Formats: sequence, C-alpha cells, structure tokens
Amino acid sequence: MNTRVSTLQGHVDRIYDAALAPERWEAFLEALRKELRAANLGVVFRAPAGDDRGVVASVGMDERHRDAYLSHFHRLNPWRLIRPEAVEGEIRLGDALVPEAELARTEFYNDWMRPQRIAHPLAAVLRSTDRGTPLSELAGYREESSGPFDPESLELVRRLIPHLQRALAIHAQLGGAAMRAGAAEEALDRISGGVILLDEHGAPIAVNRTADEILAMDDGLVLGGDGPRASTAKQTGELRRLLAEAARTGAGRGVDAGAVVRLARPSGRPPLEAVVAPLRRESYPLLDHKAACVIFLTDPAARTDTPPARLRQQYGLTEMEAEIASRLVGGMVLAEIGNDLGITIHTVRGHLKRLFAKTGTHRQAELLRVLLEGPGRIRSF
Repeated sequence: MNTRVSTLQGHVDRIYDAALAPERWEAFLEALRKELRAANLGVVFRAPAGDDRGVVASVGMDERHRDAYLSHFHRLNPWRLIRPEAVEGEIRLGDALVPEAELARTEFYNDWMRPQRIAHPLAAVLRSTDRGTPLSELAGYREESSGPFDPESLELVRRLIPHLQRALAIHAQLGGAAMRAGAAEEALDRISGGVILLDEHGAPIAVNRTADEILAMDDGLVLGGDGPRASTAKQTGELRRLLAEAARTGAGRGVDAGAVVRLARPSGRPPLEAVVAPLRRESYPLLDHKAACVIFLTDPAARTDTPPARLRQQYGLTEMEAEIASRLVGGMVLAEIGNDLGITIHTVRGHLKRLFAKTGTHRQAELLRVLLEGPGRIRSF
C-alpha cells in the first residue's frame, strides 16, 4: 500500500510540475508510460475548432512516426472525430472508441498504427465542449503483443484524471505566460487571473497584479498576518485546510491536489473562484524556493479588458471587428455593443460572422472561449 501511495504521489507531483512548466510533461508521461506498460502515451489539449493538432507532449514514439502524425495522420485519427457520447472523466478503450473491424479499414490504422505494431488504444477524456467533443485527453496505445490495459492500470489512470483536469485549469489561468529567469514577477503580473503564492504555513510569498486588485476590494478574501481569510469562519477554515493539504503535497508529504472553492462576498457580488494547487518547492527557484502552494483567483464580476489593438494583431481583425470582440469579452450583449459603437445590431451581427471565420469558431460561446484563453488575455503595461 505504501508503495502504491508513493507511486501515485510521484505522478501527482510531476503533473503539477508540468502544469506550471509545460516542458516537464514528458517526464510525467514517461514515468506513467512505464508503469502502464504502454508503447506510447500523449497529452492532448485541443482547441474547440480549427485544424489544431493539439499535442502538448508525447513519449514512446519514434521521431519519424511522430512527425507523420503531426503533419498528416492527426487529421485521420478516428478518435479525434466528434463523438457526442464523450464524457469528462471517462476512460474509453478499444472497441468502445472505434469498432475493430471499422478501424482495420482506415488509412490511420494501416499506414500509421500497423507499422508501429501498436493496438489497444486508451483515451481518458479530460475536458469536453458542450457538444461532447473530446477537447482534451490523455491517450496511448500498447504493443499488439502486450494485450489491452489491465484493471490496475485503468484504476491508476482514473485516480490521476482529477489532477490532470486541474492542471488544465492552471494552464488556462496562466494564459500562455512563460515564467523565465529574471522575469518571473513580471510574468505573473501579465497573467490576467489572480495568482497568490504561499509557503507551507499559508503565508503569502508573492501576489500578482490582478490578485492585488481583487484583494484591495476587501470583498470575499483578504490576506492577514495569519494567512488568507474568507468572509466567513467556515469558508476560512475550509480554504486553509485545502491550502495545508496542497502544501503537504508540495513538500512531498501528501497526494492531495487541492480543489476549486467559491468564496462568498459580503457585497452580494458573484463569489470569487479560487483554484488551490500544490507547488513542489524544490522545483521552482524562479518563483521562490519556499513556495509550497498557490491560489489561482478569478472574479466573475470583474469587467474583462482585452485591448482591441491586441486582438487586431493576434487574429487579423479590422478595427471595428476588434472593437466588437473586445466588448464581447467585456460582457456586453450585441444590442449594447451596437449602442456603444453607434451601429445597428444587424451590422454587429455581420461583423460577428466575420469574427467566427477569422477565429475558426461557429458560435458566440466558442468565440468567447478562444478570446478569453488566447494570448490577447495577457496583460500589457
């Protein structure tokens, strides 16, 4: 039992290392691949539309076959197709993905899988769109001769899924900002979401600009001398318990990954949303060698400000398209946008159609997701 707990803890540590430093995904995948006796394993975070290949990292595949997948076969992958029955947190195997007889007739199998002698696919759905599209997943194969994944391997994957899903939330919060030597503090300030780094006792070490703005409102969360305090004693206790457990994981003494907690606000505004997660202290000298856990903080009531000029540059928008996109991100409805810009709602809808085309989206919800999670959300100074 102790060996199993230690093994799980090692995988959890590597997941959160990779969440903050994407180049570390391979270390996590290689350790898991060996334990699962998989031929290859990969983490895929896909954009909701467009021709995105989506591979963040993969291991166990030679360079020739990996290049062939990225350049051609990703388009033919039968498990990439929209399947409405895909459910977040679900593990799907073999025939549950694509019937064997159907797979054997595909170019993907005959020209890519078969030369590698791989079979027995596994796909753990980490995040789906509202249509059930597998947007993010952990995927892998075993060699044909090894047989399918056994129940013990599947149970390990099942226990890691919540941690991988939280790693996705951390990726979204970071918004693509890279933390580099000599620029960690500035990088934190450029993240549009709030970030609070804490030591193993819950004392704050670093607070980025957005978190400072949220804390300055004194509405739902404050940082006192004894650590973070919510608006009620009950929520304060729960938040501190989660931070203590995450800090133990960060110090290598636990396996709890923290959680998402909604913090009530005396003002009556929508609750603050806080993602609590561990940081392995010895792995992050750029941030602070004492950092053991982190709070990613979001204020749903805050007006989101995405400069039109940034959107124009990022997506090749016209001036009017960028103005409309910026107001959509800021929470305006189409009628409000028309009034604000002095144009008719019919004209707004015409520009919206062109925004869909330029961002590879088809609906307003998809467009907002792309704009909110893209590089345009990184703050400028």
